[in-house]
Amino acid sequence: MVDSIEQSFVNYYEVLGVTEDADTADIEEALEQYEQNMTFQLNNPFTMKSARYAINVLIPGIRQHLLSGQATREHYDQQLIVFKQQDQESESGEQADDEGLDLLIRQPFFFDPYDGYDTELPTYTLRGIAERFDAEWERAHTWIADTSAMTHPLVGYLTHAALRHRLAACVNEIIQAISLSGMHPDEAIERCILLLNPAVERPRFGIQELREGGSLFHAGTFVADRPAEAALTLYHSGRRGCTFGRIESRTPWLTLQAQRTSMRFALLRQGTGSSSTIKIPLCFDVQHLTHNVSHTAEVMLYLDNYDPPVEMPLQVMIHVPALPPRVVLDQLTAAPIFLGSIRRGQIVRYVVIPHNTADEELIPLVAQISSDDAGASAEPTHFHHNQPVELIIDTSNKAHGSHYDVTYHISYHLTPGASGPTTLRLYGEILPTVWQSMLRVKPLQKRLQAGSLGLFIGLVWFGSLGGVVSGRILAMLVFFFAIPLCIMGAAHLSLDALLPHLQRSAYVDLSQKLVAPLIRWGIPAGIGVLLGLICGLIPQIDTALLIGGGVGALVGGMLGFLADSLPLAKRLPAWKANLAFMKWRIKRKTRV
Repeated sequence: MVDSIEQSFVNYYEVLGVTEDADTADIEEALEQYEQNMTFQLNNPFTMKSARYAINVLIPGIRQHLLSGQATREHYDQQLIVFKQQDQESESGEQADDEGLDLLIRQPFFFDPYDGYDTELPTYTLRGIAERFDAEWERAHTWIADTSAMTHPLVGYLTHAALRHRLAACVNEIIQAISLSGMHPDEAIERCILLLNPAVERPRFGIQELREGGSLFHAGTFVADRPAEAALTLYHSGRRGCTFGRIESRTPWLTLQAQRTSMRFALLRQGTGSSSTIKIPLCFDVQHLTHNVSHTAEVMLYLDNYDPPVEMPLQVMIHVPALPPRVVLDQLTAAPIFLGSIRRGQIVRYVVIPHNTADEELIPLVAQISSDDAGASAEPTHFHHNQPVELIIDTSNKAHGSHYDVTYHISYHLTPGASGPTTLRLYGEILPTVWQSMLRVKPLQKRLQAGSLGLFIGLVWFGSLGGVVSGRILAMLVFFFAIPLCIMGAAHLSLDALLPHLQRSAYVDLSQKLVAPLIRWGIPAGIGVLLGLICGLIPQIDTALLIGGGVGALVGGMLGFLADSLPLAKRLPAWKANLAFMKWRIKRKTRV
């Protein structure tokens, strides 16, 4: 029996951690360190008994068998060879020998050695430790995951109390894997239980929604341009323990959590406080798979807590249907489309061409377009792939100077699964009237003020000219052309001010050159000649002043009202000179 051999024969090389061919100096150095360590362990109530045993039994035995001379050491080495042969014949007796697992250990096992003497039930066998782990799983979960100490308490117990060094090394490797490789603590507990009690009942598990003898999982139907995800549900179906293992994808277009190709899992039975089911996420890259076809991926499930481990192949089947229409409108962005400025009553037309970027051959596109606006329509109202659609907007019901914004609604209900732009916005401007254009540039109040100023200037200017030529042939001949030139200049400036507003309203191509010369020059010149003749032939200066001033007020007021801006500063010196001339004429007449 291995454990009884270990009780009667101790491998001192293994205790010191040196090789069997180590020289005397190495053994003495290792013994010194071991003795210091055991002396320190005397202060710990958990290791106090095992440390005392090491100081009273093991250290004297080392000195006796390894440091008492060459002959004594050679005799011990021969006994060690016999011990190893018996150990090999026992076929891993530490893990499978029931007697070794049920032998009483000198020191009891506690989860909490400091406070557990009054609250915990002591355990004296290795199998009893395994049973206690199984019965107090939640407490064992927290306890085994605490790797803050340099040596885990379970490793220390197996090393110093149970004197099972190789078993302690196996347990230490399991516990280190919790922090180093991310082993789940529940898996670590189950592995420790299997080491301490190999005959324990193995946990079982199942997979939900398997078909065809439990090897096929139908994940669902996934459209090629949508996220394709499903979940494979594993559940614990046994009475005890933790079932653990890993799942691995062997198909390039199937990945697991976080785009990985494999992942581990650990499941506990129901009622233990931990999850008894787990959903393994399955992510399918179906963009490049053939449409309207079913595809099968291979998944391998490895169950590590079976002896030997079980490999379970699974088939994951998905169906990739034909891709319903995906509509893209030719030369169209998400922003509204500006159609420019037009006159009220004109018909606006805009053509869009829909394209189906999906499986047009398998699922043809049929969509409907309409608008809630009374003046908006579309031809045709039902469109297909590559069929031009003309959008028509009648602006007869729109107001002058207003902005129109028409929304067309696109519905894909005639083709299930189809998608694309659902709205299409067109907007533009209705040209304003001349009056609206003038008021946009310059408010009415400012135009009235400018008109009043122009009226006053025209009154003074033309009135003074009329007074100068009144009843005087010589003066009339001198100033005869001044009045027509002034009126022609005022008419030219007024037409210049009015043309931009005419262009903004309806006469977009109108310019000074297109206005008839008769209107531009003939009529203003005729009015000026007529006014000069009338003022020159009337002998009464007051009447001439009145007629000239009235016509001037009309011309100046019109020019001031129409002009968006007038360089009045350049005309004020002439106005002042004319006023000074009028004063001189009045004074001279008074003297006469």
